Amino acid sequence: MVTLTFGALFFGVLSFAEVAGLLLLCIVPLFSVFYDLTLQPKSAYSPAFFSVAFAVWAYYSKPSLFNFISGGVGGVFLAFVGQPMDNVKTKLQTSKKFSGTWECLQHIIRVDGVAGLYKGLSAPLVGNAPVFAICFWGYAIGADMVRLLTGKASDEALGLWEIALAGGFSAVPTTVLMAPMERIKLILQTQPGPKDEPHEEGDMAKPREMPYFDSMTDCATWLVRNQGIGSLFKGWELTLLRDVPGSVAYFAVYEVVKDVLSGGDPAKLALWMTLCAGGLAGCALWLVAIPPDALKTRYTTAHEGHYSGISAVYKELMAEGGFGALYSGITPVLLRAFPANAACFVGVELAKAVLAQF
Repeated sequence: MVTLTFGALFFGVLSFAEVAGLLLLCIVPLFSVFYDLTLQPKSAYSPAFFSVAFAVWAYYSKPSLFNFISGGVGGVFLAFVGQPMDNVKTKLQTSKKFSGTWECLQHIIRVDGVAGLYKGLSAPLVGNAPVFAICFWGYAIGADMVRLLTGKASDEALGLWEIALAGGFSAVPTTVLMAPMERIKLILQTQPGPKDEPHEEGDMAKPREMPYFDSMTDCATWLVRNQGIGSLFKGWELTLLRDVPGSVAYFAVYEVVKDVLSGGDPAKLALWMTLCAGGLAGCALWLVAIPPDALKTRYTTAHEGHYSGISAVYKELMAEGGFGALYSGITPVLLRAFPANAACFVGVELAKAVLAQF
């Protein structure tokens, strides 16, 4: 991320103050979390450092701040709407005992009640805001870089391939936060609940060496103490492989559909148009991203030593169901993708409209 950020500075997209503030904004919270997880005394100054970094960045970069906040709002909207089907998708990808989406959904409700559909919500709720904030900030910066390289004016519309480049760029910095957030979320989603059945041989995702975790902090602390900080980033390569092409499809489809429905006039953009464009963008993302996501889910939730590497996960999935196994969980993914991402983009556009008044 540091290289990419200073690369943006080199191209003249960001000022030095923006770069310094953004690096502080991203590094200080991560440092304070790792500091706490290594059992050192909790620093009372961490919130102060974070606040100063944010204030410096906000003062020098109003447009970047607005993109950052808008993306964060969209991420929160997405987390609330999308969590139930995300849980179903994870169960289908990590367990062999369900024949389909409906059976899995019934099982979750029968065992843990309706609340079980929101199991693991704390991780995406806390993590989605900064991840989507950086994602939409990254997309805006990527678009500015493309304009600079192509000589286009700041208010000139980008072509499809230019939107795709900006979208792909947005996924790179988000991996720093997405990888540990999803690692924790997947462990919380797949661990046996207080009322769940004992571990079965078909449930590859239930790590026998791990205790039951009450919260994401509890899970993160255990991982760092017992497996090192690197354990939080297990499967980051697959996160990047999933999110770069996925983000290309995500932003390209959203911008194209939005332009078609509104006739290219932002003033005519109605709520239903945003919902439709956002929903289709989410479906496009996951049609591209589901194969590496299936590999990532199986790999990051298995107990240590179960797989020798990512290739071993791929071979196992191929042996289980061929190429179709890479699309395990596609039904709940698409059932989740449309409403969740429709809500995300509505949150983004609403936040932009409010912030434009300042």
